[in-house]
Amino acid sequence: MTKIQLTIIAKAAAIRVARGEEVDAVLASYTKLTDEERAAIKEEIA
Repeated sequence: MTKIQLTIIAKAAAIRVARGEEVDAVLASYTKLTDEERAAIKEEIA
C-alpha cells in the first residue's frame, strides 16, 4: 500500500476513533491491511 493510501486510512481511522469507536474495531474493519500497516496506523493515531 502506498504512503498516501496509509495516510488517508489513518486520518479516517482517527476520525472514527474521535467519534467513539475503539481503535482495534476500526482497524479490524479494514480487512486488506497487513499487521505491519495496522501497527503503523495505530501508532499514528495514538
